[in-house]
Amino acid sequence: MEVHVKVSAEKFSSVQAQMYVMFVQEGFNAEKVCKDFASKTTFSFKDYFAEMEFTGKVKSVVTFPVQLDNRVVHFSFVGVGGKVCPVGIDRKEILRRGMGSVIKATRGKKIKDVAVLIPDESIFEMEFEKVVEQLTTISIMAGYQYDVFMSKATKKSINVHMIVSKEFKKDAQFATECGTIVAQAVNTTREYVDTPPAHMTPVIFAEKVVAQTKACGIKTTVFDAKKMAQLGMNGVLGVARGSVQEPRFLVGEYKTAKKGAKTIALVGKGITFDSGGICIKPSGSMLTMKGDMAGAAAVFNIACALASLKAQVNIVAVAPVTENMPGPDAQKPGDIVRFYNGKTAEIKDTDAEGRLVLADALSYTVDKIKPDIMIDVATLTGACEYAVGPFFSALISEHDDLSESLSLAGNRTGDRVWRLPYTDDYKEAIKSNIADMANIGSGNKAGTVTAAAFLQHFVGDVPWAHLDIASGDFNIPVSYFDVGSTGVSVRLLIDFCLHYAK
Repeated sequence: MEVHVKVSAEKFSSVQAQMYVMFVQEGFNAEKVCKDFASKTTFSFKDYFAEMEFTGKVKSVVTFPVQLDNRVVHFSFVGVGGKVCPVGIDRKEILRRGMGSVIKATRGKKIKDVAVLIPDESIFEMEFEKVVEQLTTISIMAGYQYDVFMSKATKKSINVHMIVSKEFKKDAQFATECGTIVAQAVNTTREYVDTPPAHMTPVIFAEKVVAQTKACGIKTTVFDAKKMAQLGMNGVLGVARGSVQEPRFLVGEYKTAKKGAKTIALVGKGITFDSGGICIKPSGSMLTMKGDMAGAAAVFNIACALASLKAQVNIVAVAPVTENMPGPDAQKPGDIVRFYNGKTAEIKDTDAEGRLVLADALSYTVDKIKPDIMIDVATLTGACEYAVGPFFSALISEHDDLSESLSLAGNRTGDRVWRLPYTDDYKEAIKSNIADMANIGSGNKAGTVTAAAFLQHFVGDVPWAHLDIASGDFNIPVSYFDVGSTGVSVRLLIDFCLHYAK
């Protein structure tokens, strides 16, 4: 379902929509809120709310049909709670999930136009433009459905009209443009991830990224296996050995016109299918392994969005892309790999392959790009699901300012992170007797943290943060997601980079 967001300065009740949406505080006056519709219907909103015991409590949503003039329309009221928000409740997320519920409610109904009365921004502790931007982003995200291979896919399209006063119309239009760019970056990332692995091999991934980034004005360079061998990228090549699919290594660069701008490197893991290699996964764990390239998909879509938003910061997106398969020449437990920066690792588990390809990518980025900060994004560990659950990404870094900035960006966007403990004690777990390090920690404890300890060997002195997005990349029970990919980290890092630029 395609969702298009428009701005209107018409009177709310005059908009010809099939659904009208209002956000109301607890204890709202039904007659006052609905007075513009009183002359158009005999329906008693007050009596209906009383019967349904809807008072505007936080997280409550009620949707119902009403005879309005000579047509039937739907009303949707989203409760945002009282003036004082309960402890543990994020009012901004109430706004997002409420809007997600509204869009989902249009499915299966003959609704082509939805009118949304923009609520008082002070309720959500956001500026007016940010309220509009968030509603826009969520509306478009909630409409996403991956139906490429459905023989009878329904191509429904709806228009969401943001109702604002005339004095704020221009600001609202700019906000919807920004929100649309962010949402498109999220949804395109989801399309990459949801695509079946036979249709998203490393070569196909590289071709799609090159075409997409070229359209965004970003130059993307692609290395093949021969070039990677010349550079000593044996982490990527070692993982690729078991697959008949050729690996690729991508570097995309967006340069702002601003003089003296800082450079942020975003490094994404790109395993287009992860069988586990020789240490093969159980069959039930493989179904979503087409999504093991979510980090790589994210960083290039983030770069394109920032280019469209004309961010005043330089962005470099880097991704090592390969399959991890148990072929006749596959890497074996006990092998030793020498990476781009000369360090070596003992392979104790071929299913811990993401850190091997990232080792080459991170060390190459430090050596050739020399960024001011570097953030890697990876569906790295199954342990992450147990560490933070489905509603956060795990954040690991020794840099407090960088971690705090990422946490704030997560709170602003709803694409949240949780910082895990990280001390020298964890780093001891990846020692090896025959190489510089082992690719898994001893005892399999704190796997998310020990994976980060491995990666740190390849970041040099660059301020660095690691985002493990394995906990929230698929099938998250939130109203504005659907079954499948979530595009996790995209909203977070677009917001982070824009604020970093300031």
